[in-house]
Amino acid sequence: MSQRHIRARAAATPGAARSATIRSPVRWTPHRRGALLALLAPLLLSTCTDAPLATPADAPAASLLLPVLRLEAASGSDDDAQREALDAAWDRVDRIRVEVRTEPPSVEVDTVVVVTPGAEEHEFDLVLPIPPGRVLLRITLLAGDEPVFTTGDFIRGEAVPVEGGGRVRTPRPIDVPVTYVEGTDIVGLELAEEGLVLFPGVNGSFTVRRLDAGGGVIAEDTPLGWVSDDPDVATVDRTGAVTPVADGAALITVATPDGIETSAWVYVVSGTLAFVDGGAVVERVLGGGATVRGGSAARGPTYSPDGARLFWGEGGAVVEAGGGTIVAGEWPSVSPDGTKFVLERSGALFVANIDGSVEAARGAGTTPVWEDAERIVFGGG
Repeated sequence: MSQRHIRARAAATPGAARSATIRSPVRWTPHRRGALLALLAPLLLSTCTDAPLATPADAPAASLLLPVLRLEAASGSDDDAQREALDAAWDRVDRIRVEVRTEPPSVEVDTVVVVTPGAEEHEFDLVLPIPPGRVLLRITLLAGDEPVFTTGDFIRGEAVPVEGGGRVRTPRPIDVPVTYVEGTDIVGLELAEEGLVLFPGVNGSFTVRRLDAGGGVIAEDTPLGWVSDDPDVATVDRTGAVTPVADGAALITVATPDGIETSAWVYVVSGTLAFVDGGAVVERVLGGGATVRGGSAARGPTYSPDGARLFWGEGGAVVEAGGGTIVAGEWPSVSPDGTKFVLERSGALFVANIDGSVEAARGAGTTPVWEDAERIVFGGG
């Protein structure tokens, strides 16, 4: 998730309110905090100066207030995808409404600050005539005029004074949960792709559809969160673009801030395939180019277990790529230990050493395949 800081400065005369201009930077840095989507936003009310804090005896006192904002969803499972969606919703915020009241209610501040959505730093000026003491605080995060997050009710806290000589008392943090409230008609999500098979170096992407109660597609831009359950296999960004990393399977999940979600698998594979095309044996690196290895009437290409040798049948003989004829027969299959062939010859099965020596008949059959060290499966017979 993200950690964002809101710091503001305001001077206040003891016992009386005094206005001051506030320069407030908002910064964020990547941050995860267990299963909780934490958004930390300290609002610092202190002396309005770019110099180190100092409060001469005849200068206004300063106060300090520290609310801690925590993004929450009204519903859902609070899993990684939903938290990513809440974070995406935060990046839509372009205005921050701040309401502060003193206790007893003698001073009220209600102001809206325009910020740049998704920016790493915002700067804005406020005028907050707030003295030290007990306060009530409400914050609403807006996209245009529409609320995205809000505290709802006012949150009680205390603004402590900054003491003379620049000494600062640490205020007690105010836990300020802000709930996602942006309206939507979405009741379901679906992915156009049932799954993706990707190769190293060849990226893919998912297309998500937002569905209404009748199953129709809604043209909304509700923020979404995307996560991969195994980033060591494949990663996914906020647009649904998937980058393969290593062989394996990863479950990609997309969710709304309300916790509506759907998932699909990504399979990442690497290696080389051999197949017959127009009578020739062709090798293709997955995700790469193809190479013709030979043959004009080839059948049944097969690899040795280590992938180093390629064989096929042609013209009644087993041949090796880059080599010559090894033994009479067709449809070769190499044993799991790489030491023997099983092959077909005129409707009968034979076993031979990998160099073609010591043949042994195994009975009638066609198109044999070595299933494991002990068993051979075949057709006919």
